[in-house]
Amino acid sequence: MGFVKRSIALEEYLDSERMEWEPLSDAEYRKVFEKVCKYVEVTKLHSSTRGERAFHKLEKYLPCTGYIFSSPGHKEFSLLTTGTTFGYKVKNITAIDREKLHPIEYVLVDDTLSFAYTNNHERMEALYEKCA
Repeated sequence: MGFVKRSIALEEYLDSERMEWEPLSDAEYRKVFEKVCKYVEVTKLHSSTRGERAFHKLEKYLPCTGYIFSSPGHKEFSLLTTGTTFGYKVKNITAIDREKLHPIEYVLVDDTLSFAYTNNHERMEALYEKCA
């Protein structure tokens, strides 16, 4: 059994919003995670937005196809030092309901890496974007 687990709460949310999703394998998760980490390291110095503005800027990227994953213990992505590691490829991401997803720490990134959005249970949001 691998380290990437399921998030039943997130799966229920994705189903309720009629988004198509599939869980990532351990290898797929590692690949996505490494790409996103490199992307955030570069963009956080040049183009990042925090707080309420980050969520509103996220909306300009929707709808999209991308990934939603967790990363407990990562300094940029989570306040939690432990927790469940999950990862999903998601099609038809048309909206994000902040209230429903509030208890879940997650990273949302589109499949072309034009943005990465992070949210944790304390609603400390950040949006990282490519510089124009």
